[in-house]
Amino acid sequence: MGTYGRLIPRTGSSNFRTDPSKSRLEAATRFAVGGSVFNEALHTGLGGQNIYTIAEHVADGHGFAKSGFALGLNAALISVQRLNRAKMALRIDKELKAGATYSEGYQNYLGIDHRAVANYQTTLADSGSGGDLPNTTEILDITPPTAETYPA
Repeated sequence: MGTYGRLIPRTGSSNFRTDPSKSRLEAATRFAVGGSVFNEALHTGLGGQNIYTIAEHVADGHGFAKSGFALGLNAALISVQRLNRAKMALRIDKELKAGATYSEGYQNYLGIDHRAVANYQTTLADSGSGGDLPNTTEILDITPPTAETYPA
């Protein structure tokens, strides 16, 4: 797809590519909490503008096919950002489970960095589980009740 992000050179970071100068974990986190959030906000704003334009065209009695198409396109692009963020979250989780960690200097505004990992490890230590939390999940019986018939 020929998006604006593809036009940006590969040097440095962008909202389209992960930063090659960072570790895989830090690049994925930066994209998940920064790039995709910015892109979603941008397309949400553009969608709002499309709604306003559609309302103007309807009030004036004009067609609104172009703005309607643009609104649909922006809605699709918002969905793509949410999908990409979910994929990055899975990638981040996989990297952390494999033993990757954030560098001391890496931080972001959501706190998904070395502080979160340290907090998680402290919580495990305080629980005394040593990393293996007990499985206290109860299996619920969710089978539907059988219909009972009564004689007439």
